[in-house]
Amino acid sequence: MDRNPGHKLVRRIKDNLFNEEELDLYNLSVMAGSNDFQLMVTSGKEGRLLLLEDHVFPESNNVTQDFRALRHLFDFHQLLQAGFWKTISIGFKNQKYTQIPAALFEETGAYDILSLNAVLEKSDKILWNESVKTGIKTIFAIPDSVYSWLGSYYPNREIHFSHQSAALIAGVESVHNGEETIYAFIDRFRLHLLAMSGTSLKLYNQFQIKTFSDYTRYLMLVFNQMGFNRESCKVLLHGFVGKDSPHFQELRKYIRTLETGNRPDVTLTGTVLAEVQEHQFFDIFALPLTR
Repeated sequence: MDRNPGHKLVRRIKDNLFNEEELDLYNLSVMAGSNDFQLMVTSGKEGRLLLLEDHVFPESNNVTQDFRALRHLFDFHQLLQAGFWKTISIGFKNQKYTQIPAALFEETGAYDILSLNAVLEKSDKILWNESVKTGIKTIFAIPDSVYSWLGSYYPNREIHFSHQSAALIAGVESVHNGEETIYAFIDRFRLHLLAMSGTSLKLYNQFQIKTFSDYTRYLMLVFNQMGFNRESCKVLLHGFVGKDSPHFQELRKYIRTLETGNRPDVTLTGTVLAEVQEHQFFDIFALPLTR
């Protein structure tokens, strides 16, 4: 075993019913970013959570190095090497994305639309997901080398590609009750904010976090931008923060309506779910909703 695989496993939850001889009956879901990587395996029938892993990568600002770390993890991980899953979904965390109304989307213009919001390479592979409920198209890009490599890694399976933002939007849509609500997803070094009112997504954006004060600053920015009432508008928190954590308690001083949110409305069962707090791993749990 490689003593320095370029990644660190920080959490692993496994159901006793997980059987490596039955991978063709299981769904593989992956969420990959430059800082971390999550892996989820569920049964194809009842959506039983069988395996959940959270890995972190060394800090990097280099796309080539990010790709090397991702490829190393795939080559290092025995389960990822298996090519006969029932379904394969891979989500990406990056800054090469945008959202537009689906009615305005034209496949031939996807590159030009995305280039207005992101610095693209000619070799980038342009992909997209559509939200059925709100009619929002998420356009995103990944290096063509990564797209081709993953295709060759799983030559006998169709891979469903998605973007983290599309998964968050789909997950929020699945649980939203129509009231004015701000959904906050705390990722590693990033804060994602989604504002919903009625059946409409009013805003999605993500912000880089450098100091703790950035959390409240960006939340107040969204409150002001949306014109939501701070005394009545719910703020539901998801991600890598607990209700008893100092971060949550400090944020609660500024936002009295702050609560932790629930899982997306997907078929997810199993005894190991009890080991995962309701507000954690929202993006990878919602990834199947982008299919």
